[in-house]
This record gives sequence, C-alpha cells and structure tokens, in this order.
Amino acid sequence: DIALRMARQQCVLLKNDGILPFARDARIMVIGPNAADSTMQWGIYYGQPAHTVTILDGIRAIGGNDIPYRPGCTVTALTEDVSIMDRLVASDGTPGMEAVYWNNVSLAGDTAAVARYASPVLLDNGGNTAFAPGVNLTNFSMRLEGSFVASADEDLDMIYNNDDGLRIIINGDTIHDRWKRDPLNFRRSKLPVRAGKSYTVVVEYMQLDDDATLNFDLRHVQPVEVDDIVASARGVDAVVFVG
Repeated sequence: DIALRMARQQCVLLKNDGILPFARDARIMVIGPNAADSTMQWGIYYGQPAHTVTILDGIRAIGGNDIPYRPGCTVTALTEDVSIMDRLVASDGTPGMEAVYWNNVSLAGDTAAVARYASPVLLDNGGNTAFAPGVNLTNFSMRLEGSFVASADEDLDMIYNNDDGLRIIINGDTIHDRWKRDPLNFRRSKLPVRAGKSYTVVVEYMQLDDDATLNFDLRHVQPVEVDDIVASARGVDAVVFVG
C-alpha cells in the first residue's frame, strides 16, 4: 500500500500541446549524456543484449545523421566527455583502429577476420553475436591498433571494460596487463599526452569461454558553460534532452 501511494505521488501527467510528433522538416538537436550511452539502457536485470540502439542512434535513423548532438554534461558534472576515437588512424593511414582476429587465444596463425573501428569499441557476444563475421563466439583473440597526434597537453580518459585477458600498450610500453581469465570489469585511467606528440595505441584481447565483452574508448574531458550549451542550440526548433 505504501509503495502504491508513493508511485501515485510520483506520477507526472504530460500534456502534448502539439509539439509531438515532430514535423518531418523540424530542426531538432539532441542533448544529454545518456542519449549516446548504450550501457545505460541495459538496466539492472541479468543478461546482455546482442545489439543496443542508443536513443541518439534511433533518432538519427529516422531524422538523419546530420541531427546535431552534444553531451552537454556528464551525469554528475558540468563537463563533456568527447571520444577521440575518430582521430585515430590505422597503419595504412585510413581512419580508425584496425582490428585483427584469430580463432585461438594466442594471437597467432591464420587470421579469422579484419575490422575497423573509428568510434568507441562496444563489443559483446550476447545473443550469440560474434565480434566479427568468421570469429568464434568464444576462445578467440584480437589485436586493435591505431595512432593519433595529441592536440593539447592534457590527461585523456581511457575507458576499458573487458571479460578475460586484456593488454594495453602505448608507444611500446605496456600500461595494463591482465592476460588471464578475468571477470567482467569496468576500468578508467588517465593517459597523459603532450601536444604534437604521436601515440600508438595497441589493445590485445583474449576470450577463453562463456561471455565475451570488450569496450574501449579514449575521451577528451572538457568543462562546459551553460551559456555555451544554450548557444549551440540556437536555430533549432526543439531539443530532445536525455539526462
């Protein structure tokens, strides 16, 4: 009875006064940290989806990829986390990190697949989804490699979540090495960089059996001002905020 009363008191009835649905030619902008966060949508129930469509992905699928987006903030601070993965290039100069897969745990032998990632790496074998066509669901390994030139003296945020073995090598120095069976974890560390210096990033991953997860991202963290966020939305008809 108490829970029911609390639920009733928390209900908010929203009136649609003509804003929705948006007109096809409406100029809209998406703002908010959770709009582009797939993990946020998984909730606290058991299991992981084979594929997650973020709120931003869904809106752009209907309205077009040119719909502007800004995080606007993090969940708890007036800063923006901006991925720099689109600034990385592979050894042949093409955009993104190149991924090489093997259907063994030794990073050797015949290549099972090659892929390219120019955005945050969000890979999971939930729903029997292979990391790439031709790659085993379990008992496989991969190597990601790409380079970038730092645009400023700063500390980048490095995000790495994984299940089983992971190594991270920056300019030949191994800064993270847990090459063994490991439960799913969520890690974040600082990567100090100097303006104008080139950095080669290598991520090696080993999956033994059962669940497979690999998330990797490099993020520039910048402070934001409310007036700046408001200014970025000038000229749009509506803002969809996902906080």
